[in-house]
Amino acid sequence: MSTILLRGRYYSRVIVPVVLRPLIGRAEIRKSLRTRVYSDARILAGRWEGRLAHLFTTLRTRGVSMTLEQIKRLVQVYITEELEEREVGRMGHKNGGDDAERDTIALVITSSLDDTAEQLQRNDYRRISKDVDELLQRHRRTLSKSSEAYHRLCRELLKAKQYVLKKELDRQDGLYFADFASPGGIGDGATVVMESSRLISDVLPEYFKTYDNRRERTNKGKARRLERFIECVGDKPLAEVTKTDCKLF
Repeated sequence: MSTILLRGRYYSRVIVPVVLRPLIGRAEIRKSLRTRVYSDARILAGRWEGRLAHLFTTLRTRGVSMTLEQIKRLVQVYITEELEEREVGRMGHKNGGDDAERDTIALVITSSLDDTAEQLQRNDYRRISKDVDELLQRHRRTLSKSSEAYHRLCRELLKAKQYVLKKELDRQDGLYFADFASPGGIGDGATVVMESSRLISDVLPEYFKTYDNRRERTNKGKARRLERFIECVGDKPLAEVTKTDCKLF
């Protein structure tokens, strides 16, 4: 928040939080304070900026939501990342580990499966909420914990964890055929990330690799502009980038 002098009059300039920009439709808000006196401008700006701060708080708790499609797309990204991380870890085990180690892992996975089933049956989202908060923060999303969308995301993430755990039980036994058994199903999406569900930041390295024959200065300039774009609209899946986002930028 700041008070600026333009054409002989003072204006209040407030930066809109990134998560609220798609909702408000702009990156900053300017308002004429209708005065040329700085001391008066500071008082008027304080009142105006206080009203905006209240508005931002209200929008964070009530106005920011996610559709079911957005929730499922976010959960799909989680599944892909989680399975890939576990697969990389498994590749680092010499000879895949011994029988005792694999039995122990299987017991842990089975116990975790029982936990997720009980949480789903009881609609108990207390334990999963930490993972949901981390997922939202990683993807620059905000949801009120009392909102229906937040509860639905908790439930979908529990289901996703259950899916990952069951998949891990098969993979611990060297069984991967189910990954290719249901084209278009959750198994298919878990092993191959749909291009439209990948975040903007995820595809940038591939984009610049495609144009690595361009001048370094050109690529650096484009990289800076893309970083500003992400700061403006948030690091969202490609499928969610709209014309409004581009106009806002």
